[in-house]
Amino acid sequence: MFLEWQASVLSLLGRLYPPEHTTIRRFDEICRTRGTPHSAFKGARAYFQSAKSDFEGGYLFDVRNLVHAEVFSDELDLGAHYLKNNGKTAAAVVAGVVLETALRKLVTDNALSGSMLNGMNQSLRDANVYSQIVWRQIQAWADIRNAAAHGSPDDFEDKDVTRMIDGIRDFVANHIS
Repeated sequence: MFLEWQASVLSLLGRLYPPEHTTIRRFDEICRTRGTPHSAFKGARAYFQSAKSDFEGGYLFDVRNLVHAEVFSDELDLGAHYLKNNGKTAAAVVAGVVLETALRKLVTDNALSGSMLNGMNQSLRDANVYSQIVWRQIQAWADIRNAAAHGSPDDFEDKDVTRMIDGIRDFVANHIS
């Protein structure tokens, strides 16, 4: 039973932290070096509990991990997942990455210029790729993304991020071929 628990916890920790993270290394080390399974469990359990507390407290949201998460096939689903788990900032950043990637594709496909989100949005509007209303909506999503990325989570609410994720999903479906 201990080996089964150990394997499950190592798998979970591998999804939360990079492989070289101290928590993973120490957990594995304790499991291998403590004498009996009972003593190993007692020592390793503290690292598991610490990771659990960090996760529940929202302290493990790292943009690089969010964007590259292999567990989720769709980044907007990833954003929705984090939003449901009290990670509105991370959800807004992930949705913003999806939006920026979609705009970059549209800019490239239409041989336009612009590298930053607002610049790409303006180039696409100037080229009549989409309407003024869509342009304004993208500006609003960019504001939410920027507030999230710059540490201002009080500037937006969970419901704003929900609408952002749903809106970006529709935008991508309507404008990306």
